[in-house]
Amino acid sequence: MEIELTIREYAEIMGVSPRTVTNWVREDKVKSYKKDGKRLIVVDDKDLPKPVTVEMRLLDLEKEIKRIKRRLSDLEEQNKHFLETIKKQGAELGRIKEIFRKICKEGDW
Repeated sequence: MEIELTIREYAEIMGVSPRTVTNWVREDKVKSYKKDGKRLIVVDDKDLPKPVTVEMRLLDLEKEIKRIKRRLSDLEEQNKHFLETIKKQGAELGRIKEIFRKICKEGDW
C-alpha cells in the first residue's frame, strides 16, 4: 500500500539525513510531489525497512551475551592450560640450570 511521508519522516525511517532525501528527490530516486507547499514522498510500505522491536533486539543481545560467555569460558580454559605448561617448563628449566651448575663446579665444562 502506498503511503505519503514528509522528507523528515522518510529520512528518519531510512536512517539518512533530510538533506540526503532532498537530493534523492532532485535526482528522481524517490517518487514525490508537493501538497499544500509541502514535499511528500510516496512509497510502498513494503519497501520500507521493518522496524526492529525492543524484544527482537533483547533476544539478539541475549544470544550475543551467551556467545561471549562461552568464548570467555573457552579462553579461561586455554589460559589454565597455558599456565600449567609454563609451570612445567619453569620446573624443567630449574632442573636444567641445576645440572648446568653441577657440571660447571665439577670442571667438566
